[in-house]
Amino acid sequence: TPPPPPPAYPLGPLPADIIQQHRALGRGHHGGGDWADGWDLPKLRTAMGVHYGFESPVQCIKYMTGSHDQVGCQNGGGWYQDYAPIGGQHRYAVDQYCGGRSDPRAVASARLWYAANVGAAGLPMMFMGTEFAQSGWWNTDEWHRLNWGCAEDEIGKGMMAAVRDVNLLRRKYPALRHGWSNCIHEDRMNGIMGYERVAEGCERIIVIVNAARGFWQESNYGVWVGGGGDFEQIYCSQDPGYNGDAGYHSNAVVKEYDGRIYLNIPPQCTLMLRQCI
Repeated sequence: TPPPPPPAYPLGPLPADIIQQHRALGRGHHGGGDWADGWDLPKLRTAMGVHYGFESPVQCIKYMTGSHDQVGCQNGGGWYQDYAPIGGQHRYAVDQYCGGRSDPRAVASARLWYAANVGAAGLPMMFMGTEFAQSGWWNTDEWHRLNWGCAEDEIGKGMMAAVRDVNLLRRKYPALRHGWSNCIHEDRMNGIMGYERVAEGCERIIVIVNAARGFWQESNYGVWVGGGGDFEQIYCSQDPGYNGDAGYHSNAVVKEYDGRIYLNIPPQCTLMLRQCI
């Protein structure tokens, strides 16, 4: 009989760290002060890798778009002192990132961070309603409980398609479930991180997170992958099928050159590519 799996523990500070940086940097400026050098990507390494003290990706639960602690509110939508660095309020992801579910950039941010969550080492978790871009805060009262109507409009359907497809990737590629996560690229000024998910005998997956609004559209953004031939894109959170901007190109099959792959990267986007065998 195989031994039982190790217990899984939630990893809490991630949504606040992500939201704080989005408020300072994700709106297209660097904000000065603590953010003068760009995104604090070293702080976000915890989001993508195996947290210190854990021995396996299945030991921790990650919720980059928030849990009941960040979304649920028993204060009438009011102020929480411990949430002061991110605006002081408990809200759904689309409200925390920008202007709510009617703001395409806010929904793009929710898509990119949930895709990053699935691409990260750990067990992804999403609070109910986030999958169809619900806004406001959650409570059990009549006005703030789960709003199934959000699943019926184009905004909700696009978000649900993005969530469905990236969840299917986790099922299809074992490296996304139990593979180790290694940082292969950090670009603070542009807010871009690159990670590989690797496990013995499994296809290698490259995860590129562009948290900011910059974009590259001439196959001119290089990411070091250390060799390996061709890489096929398997996910783009800005796909038009998810209500992403159809004016931006992503990638099909990208050839490695001199240890790097050169990509088209849309703004506010998570890409995943598999190394072709």
